[in-house]
Amino acid sequence: MKPGAALAWTALLAAAAGLAFAARGGPSDSPDASVDNAGAAGAKALFTYLGERGRDVRALRDSLEGLGTSGALVVAAPTARPVSRAELLQLQAFVSGGGRLVYLAPRSGEGRVERWLGLERGAALPESGPLAGEDPTGATVEVWAATGALRRGARLRASADLGLRTDDARAVPIAGSGEAVAVLRYSIGEGDVWAFAGPELIQNRRLSLLDNLELWDGLLGEGPVFFDELHFARAPGPPLSLGLAAFALQLAACALWLAFARGTRFGWPRAPVVERHRATREYLEAMASLARRARVERELAGELLSRLRARLHDRLGISSALDLAGADALLAQRAGLPSGELASLAPHGRFGPREYARMARRVARLEHALAARRYAR
Repeated sequence: MKPGAALAWTALLAAAAGLAFAARGGPSDSPDASVDNAGAAGAKALFTYLGERGRDVRALRDSLEGLGTSGALVVAAPTARPVSRAELLQLQAFVSGGGRLVYLAPRSGEGRVERWLGLERGAALPESGPLAGEDPTGATVEVWAATGALRRGARLRASADLGLRTDDARAVPIAGSGEAVAVLRYSIGEGDVWAFAGPELIQNRRLSLLDNLELWDGLLGEGPVFFDELHFARAPGPPLSLGLAAFALQLAACALWLAFARGTRFGWPRAPVVERHRATREYLEAMASLARRARVERELAGELLSRLRARLHDRLGISSALDLAGADALLAQRAGLPSGELASLAPHGRFGPREYARMARRVARLEHALAARRYAR
């Protein structure tokens, strides 16, 4: 490669690395009011401001269960991980012991802190238009009650969204606009809780507007200030090894079930079972018993005579349409049998099993005679 081309490639790589570093260190688009977020919605400006003023500020990245009973704790609308029951008990002990909880309620969801404070969404804060060319969707709220943190008549810049409401007797409305409440203060034990209708008052883009910075100067006191960061990060999932073990167990269970379902089962040797088939006589006796109980001998006699007439038609050409007398005459003429054979077969009078048996025997003899005469020819 020529020296000029190598120099050009080096310059391009350096420019790409510089752009990547600048993009990495630029403002974030995250909506979380985290002290690590330098974007418009983050809280890094307040965290840096307090630190540069010599305040004891700390980012809590572990559970709130180890919290003491002094200082101020800022929980800025976390949504990734809910506050646990044990953490809520620690928050209650922290406030009752003299700590100050600053809770910026998230816009979505209802957690344990909301149920503890009885917080609900109330009337909407009216939009008050742009402020000095900034914050076009913001709402200006007025401080109604003077406290140690705020002077009466101070103005705060929030978001034109739903305010707060509560039926808890410990809560006092501090700031709002019209009927909409933006800030509530609870006196609980030796400490207090400040509840905000959203995270906008702490965001980087609104911190310098109106009296927002004055609010945080007075609200966070002189003691240590803790910023909850744990609940901006989702709880870690199970380790990969646990997932692999579960997959291996499932695979083994499937293999065992397949072996059980499709495998050949062996048992103790047994003598082969001799299958005994019923004789034809048993079937005939069963059918005869069934016919005897049904009392259909006359119907069976008619069927037997019809079958005989069909055979006479096939073998001797005697039509089945002839009456018995005519068919009897043709039978005597063509087969050389005594006349009156067919006429004597017609059922008459009382006809029971005995009569049917006699008729069946005579029909069988007649068919045997016809067959013998046929083979004799």
